[in-house]
Amino acid sequence: MNRPLRAVFVTAVLTCLPLPACGPDFSPPEFVRRREPDDPARFLAGHLDVISPRLKTAWQVAAWRRLAGLPAGAFEAYLARPENVEDRDPWTAVNAWKEARQEILPAAGGPPISTDRYVETTLLDDEGEPYTDTIPYLNCPADAFATAKATLADRKQRFPAQVARWVVAQDAVFAACGDDEAPAVAEPEADLAAPLAADRRYQLAAASFYAGRFDEARGRFLAIAKDGSSPWSGIAPYLATRALVRQISLSPSRADPGRFKPADEELAALLADPDRAAWHEAARRLRSWVAIRSRPAERRAELGKTLSGRDLDAATVGDALQDYAYLLEHHGRTETTDPLTEWIEVFGAPSPEGAAQAVGRWRAERSLPWLVAALTLAPADGKAPADLLQAATDLTSDSPAKATASFHRARLLIAGGQSAEARGELDRLLAGDLSLGSENLAKSLRLRVAGSLDDLVADGLQQRLTYPGDEEESANEAKATRYLTGEAAFWWNTRLPLDSFGATVERVKSPEVKERVAEAAWTRALLLDDTAEAERAARTIGTAVPEIAAWAAAAPADRPSAAAWALINNPGLAPMVESGFPRGAEVEEIDSYRRNWWCAEMPSEVASDERNDDLPGLPAAPPFLSAADRAAAEREGKALEALGEGYDVIARRVLAWAKERPADPKVPEALYLASQRARYANCRQEKPNLSKATFDLLKKSYPQSEWAKVAKYWY
Repeated sequence: MNRPLRAVFVTAVLTCLPLPACGPDFSPPEFVRRREPDDPARFLAGHLDVISPRLKTAWQVAAWRRLAGLPAGAFEAYLARPENVEDRDPWTAVNAWKEARQEILPAAGGPPISTDRYVETTLLDDEGEPYTDTIPYLNCPADAFATAKATLADRKQRFPAQVARWVVAQDAVFAACGDDEAPAVAEPEADLAAPLAADRRYQLAAASFYAGRFDEARGRFLAIAKDGSSPWSGIAPYLATRALVRQISLSPSRADPGRFKPADEELAALLADPDRAAWHEAARRLRSWVAIRSRPAERRAELGKTLSGRDLDAATVGDALQDYAYLLEHHGRTETTDPLTEWIEVFGAPSPEGAAQAVGRWRAERSLPWLVAALTLAPADGKAPADLLQAATDLTSDSPAKATASFHRARLLIAGGQSAEARGELDRLLAGDLSLGSENLAKSLRLRVAGSLDDLVADGLQQRLTYPGDEEESANEAKATRYLTGEAAFWWNTRLPLDSFGATVERVKSPEVKERVAEAAWTRALLLDDTAEAERAARTIGTAVPEIAAWAAAAPADRPSAAAWALINNPGLAPMVESGFPRGAEVEEIDSYRRNWWCAEMPSEVASDERNDDLPGLPAAPPFLSAADRAAAEREGKALEALGEGYDVIARRVLAWAKERPADPKVPEALYLASQRARYANCRQEKPNLSKATFDLLKKSYPQSEWAKVAKYWY
C-alpha cells in the first residue's frame, strides 16, 4: 500500500520545513517552470504565454481572471509582491531574535529553538484507506519572534536593570515551541517592575499555549483581558479564542465542524466591539480560518465569488486567496460551484472526464477560459475536434490565450500525423514574443518533428531559467550558456550514427557544448575504429585537450599508445555527450563524485528527471533519419556496449600498450594512473581485476620508477 507524502496543514496545523540535501545536487537545469510563471511580472501584465495546468492556485486564479477579461487590480498587485506568494520562513525571524537576546545575555545562548511540534493524525493512503501518522505543525510562527524582538528593544530602554530576567523568561517561552521539555516560566518576582510583571503573566500564558496546555493558556489570557493596566489586555481576548481554536484543531475529533461554533461566536463578538478595533484584522483572519473548517463548501463558494469579482479589497485579497487555495487542496468537489472554481477543478486536474467537460463548456460559452482548458486537456489521440483547432487558429495575436492555443494546436496536429503543419505553427509561435520557459517548452515540442540535424541542435540546446534572487554571476552565466536537454541528449547518444554525431559538432554554436560534443565524438570514433571521424573531431578540439592533439599529430603506428595516454589522462572523456550541467571537473581532472569515463550500458530511455511530461512521448528516433541511419546507430550502440565499462576499456588499452612498448617512458605513469584512478571510475564493475593487474605490472616491471615508489596499493 503506497502511502502519500506527509500532509501539510496551514497555519496552526501541520507545516513541514524543508530538509537539507544529503549530497551534491545533480538535478538537471530548469528549462520550464510549471508551478509558477518563469516571468511573474510579464504574466501579471497579461502575457500568459503557455499556461500550465500545474500552476499553483494563485496563478490559476490570475490566469482565469485575465482570460475572463477582468482588469488588473488588487489581486494582481498582491501577486506582484514576491513575499506574498513565497513560503514564509520563520527562521529569519528566529535568527533575528537570537541576535537581539544575545546582546542582553551574551554568555548564555539560550535553549535550542524548534518552531514545530508534532501531532498524531489520521490520513488516507493512495487507495483511500485510513492510517495514523505523526506529522509536524508550525507552533511558533515568525510573528512570535518578531514581536519578542520588538518588545525586547522597548524593555531594554525602559528597564535595563531587570531586562535580563525578561529574556530568561522569554527563552523559556520559546523553548516550549518544540516537543522537548521546556523550563518553566517563573511567576513574577515581588521586585519586578509592574510593566515587566504584566509581561511575565503574558509570557506564562504564551508558554502554556505553545506547550499545548490550552485550557490553562485560555484562562491566563482571559485574566489578562480583565487587567486594564496590562499592555497585553487588548490582544488577550483574541488569544484566548485562538487557544480554543488550536485546541479544537489538534483534538482527535477536530473533524467535527460543530466544535468551532463557540470560537466563531467569540470572534463575532470581538469584531463587534469597537474598543477592540486594533485586533479586528487578526480576528477576521482567524474567523475565516474557522469558517473554512466548519463550513468548507459554503466558504469555498464565497471565496470563489470574491476572487472572480471585478473589484477586490486590497486588504483582504491575500487572506481570501490563501483560504481558497487551502480549500481546493483539502476538500473535494461539490455539486454546485462557482465559475472560477469549476474551471480550476477541471483545468488543474487533467482527466478524460475533465477534457470532455471542457469541450462542452467551451461550446456552450465560447469563452477563452474554457477554450484554453479544452485545448490543454484534449488527448493526443489524433481525434482533436476540428472546431477546437479552428478556434485556436482564429485567435488574434494579442489574445492572452494565443500562445497556449497555438502550442496545443501544434501538439494535437502532431498527434494527428500532421507534422509539417505542426512545425509551421510552432515556428510562428517561436517567432513571436514568449517567455523563456514557454520558448523552451515550444522548442521541446518542435524537437519531436525535427526535420534535420540543424533542427535537433536548434531545439535541443536551451537556456536555463533563473530566479530573481540568484546571484548575479549565476544569472549572467545562465544567460550566456546553452545546455543540452535530456531528450535531445538521448537522441544524440543513442539514435545518431557516428557520422551524424560528428556532423553536429560543426552546428553547435555554444562553445561549452561544442567542446563536449567534440570530445564525445572523438572518443566514440576512437572506440569504433573510425579514424576519419576521430580526426574530424580532433580538429575542432585543437589544443584544448593536449593529449588528443598529440594523438592527431602522431604517426599511425603511435596512435594506439597516444589514445591510451589521452584516455587515462582525461577522466572527462566518454562516447556520450552529457545533458544539462556538465561534470564539475575539467576534462583532465578527476571528478570526486565519480562522474569519470562511462558506463557500458547505453541509456534505454530519457532519465525520469529530464523527461518532459507536459509533451507527447519522444518518438523512437529523429524523424529525419533514414532506415540505414537508424540501423547504423543501433549497430554502433551495441558495439560500444560490447566493449564494457569505460575504465575497463582504458585499463586494457594501457596494459596492451605496456606489453607492446615496454620501454616507452610514459608507460609507468600510465600504469600508475590506471591502478590509482580505478576507485573513481563511473559504473566500476571489473570482472577481471584490471586495477590490480596494472598495479602488479608497475611493481614488477618498473620497480625503480618514481611511479612504482608512490603507488602504495591498488584500488
